[in-house]
Amino acid sequence: MNIIAIDIGNTNIRIGLFLDGEEQFIRSIGGDSPETIAQCLVEAWEQVPVAVASRQAQRDGVIVISSVKPVWTQMVETLAEQRLGEKCLVIGRDIPLP
Repeated sequence: MNIIAIDIGNTNIRIGLFLDGEEQFIRSIGGDSPETIAQCLVEAWEQVPVAVASRQAQRDGVIVISSVKPVWTQMVETLAEQRLGEKCLVIGRDIPLP
C-alpha cells in the first residue's frame, strides 16, 4: 500500500511517504509554511506509482490525515486538492476510529 500520512499537531505538520509499506521519508514542517507543505506533498505524490490498470494515469496511493487542528486540516486538504487533484481521508471523519 502507498500512503502519504500527515500528522497535524499544534505547531508542526509531519508528512511521511510510505511505498509498499516501506518508509521513504518523514518530514516535519511548521504549520505556518503552506508553500513548503505544498512542495512536500507534490514531491511525495510524484513518487507514488501510477496504478497498473489506470487508463488516466491515476496514482496508486492515498493521502491520510490525523489532526488536532481543524484549520490546518482544511489548509492541507485544499493544498492536496489544488496541487494534486486528490482528496484526503481524515481519521475520525472519513476513517472511523476503532
